[in-house]
Amino acid sequence: DTHTPYDFSTQKEKMMVSVGRIGTPPKNNELLLYAISKIENLGEYRFYFIGPVLDNFKAKVEKLIMDRPDLKNKIILTGNITDKEELYSYYKRAEIFAFTSLHESFGLVLVEALYFGCYLLSTDLSGTYDVTNGGEFGSIVEVNEKMILELFEEYKVLNNKKAMQEYIDNNFDKILSSKWFEDSTNKLASELENIIAGKINTKELGYSSAENIYKNFNWNTIVDRLDRLYEK
Repeated sequence: DTHTPYDFSTQKEKMMVSVGRIGTPPKNNELLLYAISKIENLGEYRFYFIGPVLDNFKAKVEKLIMDRPDLKNKIILTGNITDKEELYSYYKRAEIFAFTSLHESFGLVLVEALYFGCYLLSTDLSGTYDVTNGGEFGSIVEVNEKMILELFEEYKVLNNKKAMQEYIDNNFDKILSSKWFEDSTNKLASELENIIAGKINTKELGYSSAENIYKNFNWNTIVDRLDRLYEK
């Protein structure tokens, strides 16, 4: 029941989940995949990519596992999950929620995952700052703004948000081979290593994040605030 605080009765596991249309350019799932590949010892962590998967992303996972056989049981492509309760069962068990998009709307999936106490590892999108109280309750890797500035500087036609997004979607291979992507992968891998090494109290911050979501991002609260504003 999303109208009450989450009870945390399910034990968190060494799991990281990422949810969406896996392999599409805006979701930038390659950033997480290649960050995983840079870490020699992943400990007990497993990484679940949940959602319909593009064939080219499947091929990248298969190639990575050929190069790193130790990752065979670490990277799991679940396919699409339409049943909400089944999806929520992953959120309940997962310690980390990964969100590596290049561009996004608010991202309702963030609210879902964080409600269940997942610690957020994300690229810098406006919605991620909102749901983590300005980054207090999550790890936000500041890379997207740099990419956008580089695109605006190099391609003068990108004079608005829509043009920038269309360029990303139509030229994703160029972005994957760019210096920006290499640097961003290293930054994400570094933060992921901190999490794996236990340098971040993901459990406590996950609790705080869930409380923040319950207090500020459920419809009862939002409608009450709108009602008060309307009355004024």
